[in-house]
Formats: sequence, structure tokens, C-alpha cells
Amino acid sequence: MDSIVPLPRQHDYRVSIILYLLFNKSFVTLRDVAEGLQSDDDSARLAIDVAQQSTVGSEPLIVALGDAWILNDPVREILSQEKWTPSRVAAYLTTNRNAVANIAIQWLAEFPQISTGELMRLCGVSRGIAQRALQTLQARGDIMAVGSGRSAAYRLCDAR
Repeated sequence: MDSIVPLPRQHDYRVSIILYLLFNKSFVTLRDVAEGLQSDDDSARLAIDVAQQSTVGSEPLIVALGDAWILNDPVREILSQEKWTPSRVAAYLTTNRNAVANIAIQWLAEFPQISTGELMRLCGVSRGIAQRALQTLQARGDIMAVGSGRSAAYRLCDAR
């Protein structure tokens, strides 16, 4: 929290709640923030705007990924340097294929499809790791590819 600018945002409960949510889940939706704040969508949108206007190392604290928001890279870098217990804070920042696959399933529970690039951003992993996680899910019959090559997206098999 000490790296967040402007200084008043370090004590803003809305920013703290969004950070808490993002320390425990790779992305948040407007609904997640509204529930976390125990407020309506308008208040949640305002809180997201406040968090996006807050910076760490001159970069936004959070950034949009489609209709969701994720921690920006400077924050992820700070988390990776800290001696956090991986199972407690930002456990999704891992190269473990099963964990990455679980993040893809979480995304697909909220949104109709996921691309390799989106999974890379969600987990902070390389293209190869993201592709292998998606291939594992596809081989298990959990997801199906729509399109091919770099433009391929993946959907849950029962979401046709």
C-alpha cells in the first residue's frame, strides 16, 4: 500500500477492498466490486475509477481486461518480490498448469470465451504455459476451441 499514489488512496477503503479482492482472485467484475463494497453498481464503478486513477510506479494500480479488471504489472511485480505465502495472496500468479487452467475455468464462468492472450494476462504466464493449460482443458473435454491460430478463443463445451 505504501507505493500507491496519490497518498490519500493508500487509506481509501474502496481501493483496499478492490486490492483485497484481487489478492484473492485473478480478476474482478463490476458485480464482484459491488458485492465487496456492499453497494450498487454506480458506487462500484466509481471505486473502480478511483483504483484505476491510483498509480504504482507511475502505472495504474488496476487495468481493464475486457469487462473485468486485473492488477497491473507493477503491482504483480511487488507481490512476486514479497515473501507472501503463495496460497494466501495472489496464488494465481503461478506457472502451475492446473492452477492456470482453473483460472481459465473461473473466467469462463463469468464470460463466454477466453483467448490465450487473456489467460496470459490473468496469470502473468508465457504464451506456451497458457496454451498448454488450455490444451489440457480441451483434451479433458471441458472447453472447445472457436477459430484457430492466434485468433482462437475457447468456450465451455456446454456453452455453445
